Amino acid sequence: MKNARNKLAILLFLFSIAGIAQVGIGTTTPSATLDVTAANLTGTTVDGVLIPRVSRLRAQTMTGTPTSTMLYVNDITNGTATGTTINVTSVGFYFFNGTVWEKLASGAASTDWAVTGNSGLSGTTNFLGTTDDIDLAFRRNNIAAGKIGTTSTSLGVNALAAGVATNSVAIGTNALRLTTGLDNVAVGNGTLQATTTGIQNTGVGNAALAVNTGSANTAIGNQAMTSNTSASNGTAVGFQALRNNTTASNNTALGFQALATNTTGSANTAVGFQASTAILGGARNTSIGNAALTGNIAGNENTAVGNNALGRTTGSGNTAMGHEAMFGSASAFTNTTGIGWHALFSNSGSGNTALGYNALQGNATAIGNTAVGSSSLNNNTGSNNTALGTSAGFEHGIGDNNTYIGFEAGRYSSGLNSTISNTFLGSQAGLYSSGSYNTALGSNTLKANAATANNVAIGYNSLTANTSTNNTAIGYGTLSGNTAGTANVALGYNAGSAETGSNKLYIENTNANANAALIYGEFDNNIVRVNGTLQISNPATANGYALPIVRGTNGQILQTDGAGATSWVSPSSMTITETDPQVSSATTSAVPRWNGTTLVDGVIRDDATNVAIGGTPTTGNKLDVTGKTKTTNFQMTNGAASGYMLQSDATGNASWVQNPLNALSMVRVNLLADQVLGGTGWEKINFDTEAFDTGNEFTAGRFTATKAGLYKVNAAYHTFNQSNGNMYSIGIQVNGAFYQITSYDHNGHGIVERSVSCMVQLAVGDYIEVLAEDSVAGVSIDHYSGKTVVEIQQIR
Repeated sequence: MKNARNKLAILLFLFSIAGIAQVGIGTTTPSATLDVTAANLTGTTVDGVLIPRVSRLRAQTMTGTPTSTMLYVNDITNGTATGTTINVTSVGFYFFNGTVWEKLASGAASTDWAVTGNSGLSGTTNFLGTTDDIDLAFRRNNIAAGKIGTTSTSLGVNALAAGVATNSVAIGTNALRLTTGLDNVAVGNGTLQATTTGIQNTGVGNAALAVNTGSANTAIGNQAMTSNTSASNGTAVGFQALRNNTTASNNTALGFQALATNTTGSANTAVGFQASTAILGGARNTSIGNAALTGNIAGNENTAVGNNALGRTTGSGNTAMGHEAMFGSASAFTNTTGIGWHALFSNSGSGNTALGYNALQGNATAIGNTAVGSSSLNNNTGSNNTALGTSAGFEHGIGDNNTYIGFEAGRYSSGLNSTISNTFLGSQAGLYSSGSYNTALGSNTLKANAATANNVAIGYNSLTANTSTNNTAIGYGTLSGNTAGTANVALGYNAGSAETGSNKLYIENTNANANAALIYGEFDNNIVRVNGTLQISNPATANGYALPIVRGTNGQILQTDGAGATSWVSPSSMTITETDPQVSSATTSAVPRWNGTTLVDGVIRDDATNVAIGGTPTTGNKLDVTGKTKTTNFQMTNGAASGYMLQSDATGNASWVQNPLNALSMVRVNLLADQVLGGTGWEKINFDTEAFDTGNEFTAGRFTATKAGLYKVNAAYHTFNQSNGNMYSIGIQVNGAFYQITSYDHNGHGIVERSVSCMVQLAVGDYIEVLAEDSVAGVSIDHYSGKTVVEIQQIR
């Protein structure tokens, strides 16, 4: 604050002279170097010192002005508030501070801000700032320490030092020191200090995003994302969260040292104390919980939720949810899912799925297991097992490919043995069973079975305590008393429950023995027994009947009453018209016939080798008919084919032969495309498009006879216009040797046409080809089907 005493001091400076003498004006006894005393101590005469009065322009154009020079600016209509007169904005006293003119305070009450505090100010009219469109800047030790601008604000030494950022806020030493970007916010010492062109970053905390050059990052916490360089779209909240991240983008870290060591891994999400803290280059991982995924370095696509979940794994594609789920093993297993307290705790295998408290806990290197339920498949070391239910497969052991569904289903099922491919469905189904290839459906089924195999048990308590193999029990309590038997089959309530042997069949709804069970059998003796009435269809209908339940006596025969009942009767009680049913004559080889009363000789004779009708069988003829025959459907299949004819050999024998009218070969073939000749002599015309070929005998430009006979051959070709006098020829070769040739010169300009015809005798396998000859390279044979063609017709 300046006052009147300051003005007097400045006047003394202005009127000082060299040396140490004192000068008095209006006094002979000056008290200072210059002592000005009023001439009139009273009255109205003007006294005082009149300081030089100049305009702002005059003050601005002065040169070599000594420091402490004082003047009074009485006109600011000319000149500008720039350079040495930057502070000259109103009339008044000014002194030169060596650089610019500074205004002396007036004697009126001051509204300047004092360094010791202010009072009596108005909250609306008094303020610290500017009244024009100029930023308010702060300095410390003449170093920029803050600025309130139109779009950006900074506070701190070198904060926003570049001075060209837009829509940015920097608070803290060196915060956003180099930025020229926009929409950045930095709060903390060194926060975002290396960012240049990056935009839309937010950093809060000491050294947060300190070396960042990327964009759209958010870091809150001491050293959060402090090493980030070009990565973008990162979010880090917590002490050293994403501290070492450099170029990886799209990461999210929330918690103390969350993702702290990640450098190049992208699209990771970590929430919790040291969550995913060890990841260096892994990508697309998600960890939520204290130390979740803390040991994973390079794994990808892992998801961990819970304290220490997936804490030591280094693999990929795993999902763990729950306290220390999949925590215990430091291995690179993959594609495994564990949900629940200690689920898959010691796992190092891949492709496992565990859901429930302690599910698959203790699983070591096994793969492909699925466990759902508290302690399901706990201490399992086998692979490809499935367990659903509390303690299902608990302490299952080393077996593979088993399925356990139900409370304690398959529990203690292995021990030191390897159980394979069992299926147990039901509460305690297969409990304490140690065999393989067994199937149990129902509560307590196959319970306590030791070293069994290939058993099937369906129903409560069926096949309990069995130690053997190949049994099938269906129904409540079936085969429940059988301990060592093998290959038994029982169907029904308590069926076979008292049976102790092997290879037995029981179908019954009680514990009846072999003589009382509805159906009993012995597989080793091929016996099936029905202890009751055996019915074939329903005897109450027209198609059914019932067999007797007694065996009958010696010599009796089975007789039906036509109403569904059968019984054993003696032959003498049967009603038969012929008392002695035999042929009435003794003619050898005669086949009898019924004449309505008895059997008599018929016209057919059978000597056990040949048959005759109306005569006697003859040697060499299976059937000898004397007299005429008539048939409505005669069949002789040997050698027959569609369209064949029956031919006699004139000795009484007939055989099927082909109709000669349908057997003759006929062929017509053209070119698919033009053929260019080489002009070097004879060349085969590559006929390749069949109009018809009745015997499929033409292939690759060659006709090969499948039937011997006389054949007529016609062939022709047609070229485009030729202007020469060369010879053009066409020839037919049989078995590679020329058989017929047409050859003569071409005259003038025009097309060339040559044709040839002949008749030739061919044997089976003989072949025919058509050739052309010219001496001019590039002659093109037209493929028009009406002019370039070969026809082959078998005459006979």
